[in-house]
Amino acid sequence: MITIREMDISDYDSVIDLWCQTESLSLRDADSKQSIESYLNRNSGLSFVALSGNKIIGAVLVGTDGRRGYLQH
Repeated sequence: MITIREMDISDYDSVIDLWCQTESLSLRDADSKQSIESYLNRNSGLSFVALSGNKIIGAVLVGTDGRRGYLQH
């Protein structure tokens, strides 16, 4: 069974591991733990993880500037 829930900073290590295994996805300074925590706080309720059991198998990082939505990863 797959469960989807809001992403929080405690998911950071698992999400980064997943993104590092994803072809054609490059990480940068904006993907640091501190930057992601700030992003999640600014864009509360918009980013999610998918879990199979306790393992994160998917993640989506989403934000807004108040007018447009942005799908980051």
